[in-house]
Amino acid sequence: MKVARFAAVGALGALLAALLAELVLVFALPKVSPPPALTKRVDLVFVLDVTGSMVDELDGVKASIDNFVARFDRHRLDVRVGLLAFGDAFAGEEVQAIKVGGDFFTRDIDGFRNGLSKLGVVSGEDPPESSLDALVAASRLPFAREAVKVVILITDAPPHVPDRETPSLEAARLALRSVPIDRLHLVVPTSLSAFFTPLQAEVGGELYPLPEDGALAGFDRALPEIGESIAKELSTGSPIQSKAEVPLHQFGRLLAATSLWTGMLAAGIGLALVFAQSRYQRRQVSLAKGLVGLVGGLAVGFTSGAAGQVLYGGAAIIPALIPIGRVLAWTLLGALLGLGMALFVPNLAPRPALAGGAVGGALGAIAFLTIGNTAGDLAARLAGAAILGLLIGMMVVLAETMCRKAWLEVIYADDQGVAVNLGSTAVAIGSDASRCDLPVQGASPLA
Repeated sequence: MKVARFAAVGALGALLAALLAELVLVFALPKVSPPPALTKRVDLVFVLDVTGSMVDELDGVKASIDNFVARFDRHRLDVRVGLLAFGDAFAGEEVQAIKVGGDFFTRDIDGFRNGLSKLGVVSGEDPPESSLDALVAASRLPFAREAVKVVILITDAPPHVPDRETPSLEAARLALRSVPIDRLHLVVPTSLSAFFTPLQAEVGGELYPLPEDGALAGFDRALPEIGESIAKELSTGSPIQSKAEVPLHQFGRLLAATSLWTGMLAAGIGLALVFAQSRYQRRQVSLAKGLVGLVGGLAVGFTSGAAGQVLYGGAAIIPALIPIGRVLAWTLLGALLGLGMALFVPNLAPRPALAGGAVGGALGAIAFLTIGNTAGDLAARLAGAAILGLLIGMMVVLAETMCRKAWLEVIYADDQGVAVNLGSTAVAIGSDASRCDLPVQGASPLA
């Protein structure tokens, strides 16, 4: 089947080209300094309900704070932690702050744990509790200016509205925005989410449901997973374009190296598909067509590779846009390769070829991003290259077959059929395999 054949050949051509390109990268990439041990500073404060029903959560924070912080270290995030404990301000239960060495935020986890051990559970009276006053108190903490500012609210009770000092949810929201707090994460029962999610309208954050009974057995296991989720969201990175941080004067060399890698990849896919089409039509692979496939692939790859690196650099200002830039670059690569195949496939309309290649490139980029989240750079590049070649080869054939209106099929003695599209370009049949689209032994050289 032509689809399977082109998919396999495209994947093989891409993989071989990527392996060769990796050798070239060893010499082409600029030398970079080792990355700093930590790349982003985070100031994180727990706003914890310490009323009687929340004793398991308090114990869970004590038991798992090391593991929680380790998740941030794993993502190269420089985190300082703090904690405010609250109950019911109307019952005289003031917000309590843990201070280590006189500081509200600390990297001293042993000192932080000692502070936790001194916290006592308060009665809280009946719900609601003073979570709004506690959040406003959190907004007044001395966050470092350059830090990402994160608040985690943990409670099983609705808020007092109005609270003793905070008249409304809107007042609490404005206090968080004024800092500004970058993330407000909620660890609350799902049934209470409507009370608190309006506070996330401008700062963002996730909801981590707390069981309705308020007691979370194993909170010491749940909290590190929450930490992993937060740390992963704050960190960035997955490999399609180069992630290396290089001096500005070496950006040109980085751009050239990235373009060369992508150019070699595109040339490998292009040559493989030209070879596959010639073999499918039982024609000889001419040197001229091979050179066209090679040079055309290099040009396409250089263009899309340069575009991808520029898009990556620009999108890095807004990390959420980085995957979009990468998908756009590989979509361009697939589109241009698909368009180029119209030169080698008889009567393949340029528009469907371009669209099919673009779809293959976009799907390949998405697969590449997915692999990059779980594998190292080299494995992701090689696997992603093979997937890209497979999908582009498959989509070009699908574009050819789905958009054809008339075609000619020749069944050979080995019962293998070869079909070519009919259109404005004449289809030549004859015994001269170098001149004919469909070689037929025993016929005149050009029938």
